[in-house]
Amino acid sequence: MLFHSTLLSNHFLIIYFFIQYGNLTPYVKSEPIPKVNDQPVKVVVADNIDEIVFNSGKNVLLEFYAPWCGHCRKLAPILEEVAVSLQDDEDVVIAKMVVHFSVDYSKKIATDSGHTSVVEHLLRHYKRLRPLVLQDGTANDIPTDFAVEGYPALYFYSSSGGDLLTYDGQRTAKELISFIKKNRGAKAAAVEVTQTDAVEEEVTSSTPSGSIQDEL
Repeated sequence: MLFHSTLLSNHFLIIYFFIQYGNLTPYVKSEPIPKVNDQPVKVVVADNIDEIVFNSGKNVLLEFYAPWCGHCRKLAPILEEVAVSLQDDEDVVIAKMVVHFSVDYSKKIATDSGHTSVVEHLLRHYKRLRPLVLQDGTANDIPTDFAVEGYPALYFYSSSGGDLLTYDGQRTAKELISFIKKNRGAKAAAVEVTQTDAVEEEVTSSTPSGSIQDEL
């Protein structure tokens, strides 16, 4: 009977929680949005990924990386080369987002931000959480749109929208630039000209070819 009462109480507690807090925005872990982001390879964090990748109207190549990843360090200068080569193209953005720090780097961040006491408190009083606290070096949560299973992970989103494309080709500047040019959307200026031509053609076709005379 006691078990049944406890279960029933918990059931109503869950219902109450969802009624009261069902409209809460899910917590997303993110680094601060950079105040200055003028380098060839733009910095993306969880809080501005929609703005830069999905809502910018540009062709975006985005790398998910981890500082401790050797392949990521090898790719860094190549990505920089791609960004510099395409920096005069306003419709193309090369960006990167750090996903996971090493344990030592996570400790440094905690120390620099003044949160060491919180970490120490968790380690001291909640020993069962010790492995979780020591291993959690997440810098930015990855949106569910991306299926990142390893680093580096490269994705491309066209200015014309559509599906995200995963880049699985060779990690050379030449191949990356070729991939971007092949999959990019039409330039805004080109789209505008095409739409203008279509309107003019429609107006021309709707106008009678013969001369118009007044009725007597």
